[in-house]
Amino acid sequence: MTTRPTETPLAWLGALRLGIGLGQGVALYALGTLVRGAGVHPLVTAHPRAYGVAVLLAGLAPFPLLLGLGHFRPRVLAGWVLAAALLILGLGWHDLGQNARPDLPLPSPRLVVALSAILFIGHALLAAREADRARGGRGLPRYADLFEASWRGALQLAQAVAFVGSFWIVFWVGDQMFRAIGIGALNSLARRHAFVLPVSFGLGALAVHAADAREDMARGLRRLALGLEAWLTPLLAVLVAAFLLALPVTGLGPLLARSYAIPSLLFAAAMLVLLTNAVHQDGREAPPRLLDLSARLAGILLVPLTALAAWGLALRVLEYGWTEARVAGAAALVLLALYALGYAAAALRPGMRLLEPVNVLAAGVAILVLAALNTPLADPVRLSVASQTGRLLRGEVPPERFDFAWLARAGRDGRQAREALLTNPNPVIAERAGNRARPRRSWEAPVARGPVRLEAAPAGAALPAGLLAAVEAELQGAAAEASRPQCTEPGCVARALPLEGREAWLVGPVHGDFWAMVPKGEGWRRLAIYRAPFHCRERARGGIAETGPRPLPPRLPELEANGVRLEPVLPRRDCG
Repeated sequence: MTTRPTETPLAWLGALRLGIGLGQGVALYALGTLVRGAGVHPLVTAHPRAYGVAVLLAGLAPFPLLLGLGHFRPRVLAGWVLAAALLILGLGWHDLGQNARPDLPLPSPRLVVALSAILFIGHALLAAREADRARGGRGLPRYADLFEASWRGALQLAQAVAFVGSFWIVFWVGDQMFRAIGIGALNSLARRHAFVLPVSFGLGALAVHAADAREDMARGLRRLALGLEAWLTPLLAVLVAAFLLALPVTGLGPLLARSYAIPSLLFAAAMLVLLTNAVHQDGREAPPRLLDLSARLAGILLVPLTALAAWGLALRVLEYGWTEARVAGAAALVLLALYALGYAAAALRPGMRLLEPVNVLAAGVAILVLAALNTPLADPVRLSVASQTGRLLRGEVPPERFDFAWLARAGRDGRQAREALLTNPNPVIAERAGNRARPRRSWEAPVARGPVRLEAAPAGAALPAGLLAAVEAELQGAAAEASRPQCTEPGCVARALPLEGREAWLVGPVHGDFWAMVPKGEGWRRLAIYRAPFHCRERARGGIAETGPRPLPPRLPELEANGVRLEPVLPRRDCG
């Protein structure tokens, strides 16, 4: 049992936590109002990265304070909260410059997950240090204290999520009963962010406090959960051992040919680490003989399993280069290699005691690895862009197989790389970079791009000036797939069509659709796209060429609600 470094009364701690939760909800609501309603506030437009960092701070910074109250001395708690805020600010500023969409200045999910893990691990290490110091120790993190602090924090957060979810289920039941008798007050409240956010975070803070106030109950729940989980260790150890023994028979070819093989190996290794810790727990009690042998076997099996995953990842990187997933896999392998070497050595020692310092060391390494992944040092996006564009420029991947559209989605580094490719001496690379073309799939037969060919209908009619050039310009701007029809072969027709009292021409099939083109100044622009079922397009093309299309009255009118236009979308009924 750990000793509390502070003796603040529980009632005061509960009031403080409730205030923090309510303040967090209000702050998130206030930030949300800047991008909801009439439009994005000018402050967000002028300072998008500052807005994204503010959202991160409001969403994550209160948690170190909630979990640390009552366990850290005030001076230590203030320093920890300040350090967490600076970490969020630094990593968030880089992430928002790299990955945020121009129209949505929010942090990437990868950063949110990484920051949550860093803050959680950092809290556990600091709580273990404070618990040891309260007993008169040297203040260094002890494994038993680290185990206690990490599980206490995990159960506090899990209880908060479960309690908030249960509250809203009960609230929904009450809402349904009141709505059944014509009273919609609860439903109106549930639709207001000003109510939902403060209530949710306030209740979550109270649940964190309740779990902290009943440590004996949380400890019993933890022992039950880990005790049940530990009995899965023999099963997984036997499965992994059988898998490794089967490899000499099957060979490595089938394993390495599957894209999901490396993630599967990494996940299996992580499960071995988790179950081994479920057996060992805090190391104060010897596990049953079967579980002890299973944990030792799992520690030894980690070495070949991790080595196999590392070899497979290395082969993938050498053949296909780095991607974001492979960079993340390499980061996971750094941690798993540490666990594998430490656990294998611990399996040969009495009581597997070496496992404990390995876990403390791995917690610190995990913080460094997660932080590096969200800085320019090991940013997965930056590394993957540099690797893939390098392979393109070295001729290792042909331009038609390169995903130029991915560069446009790959954050700031991807956009900069695409702009650099626009001036590449290779005209094919420069052209496809400008079109943001995706790679052609193996089942797609290439279609030669030729000049646009339109046949005016009916026979003897002439195309209006500029229409052909306008269609060709639209096709180039659409970055169309090379395997789909683009009016470069005979059969693409154009016919005059009076549309809402103005001159229009219907052109198609273009990519299987029909375009309505209308005059704009001295040129033409695309007004609308008319779409027909795939098997009816040739029939529609023939009808346009022979008799011409005719406008139909709308089946259903458009609707307007509070200034919002609602357009009916009807299900297709064959060719009718």
